[in-house]
Amino acid sequence: MYQQDYILRMIEMLGTLWRRLLQALRAVRPEEALTIAERAAGTVAETDLSLIDALTPASLVALLSAGGQLDAVKAVLLGRVLEQRAAALDALDRAPEADAQREKARALLGAAHAVAPEIVAQVDAALDGLSE
Repeated sequence: MYQQDYILRMIEMLGTLWRRLLQALRAVRPEEALTIAERAAGTVAETDLSLIDALTPASLVALLSAGGQLDAVKAVLLGRVLEQRAAALDALDRAPEADAQREKARALLGAAHAVAPEIVAQVDAALDGLSE
């Protein structure tokens, strides 16, 4: 029950930003989408975006594993936000930066799937519900 409540609180925290991010990408407003994605990434990770950008994929996973256990909910949410950030960067012809975001997203999502595949499915379902 606690886990489900935590997932819902995190989704609620990200919800408005997630909807705005997807709307901006659909409307082909990549600059706006990038700004929203950057705000969302900082919100989910509870840190400055410059730290997220400076860390390697493995170090980013370690950051979300403070205390010895990966926060799978945050890892999935941040991974999905970084995927959208990559899409915005691609639209702005910034392929190397987009590739770096996708690499970090893959590391986060892979780590989350390894420790809690059910959480990945729950978070993805909740995000899909926000996307409609």
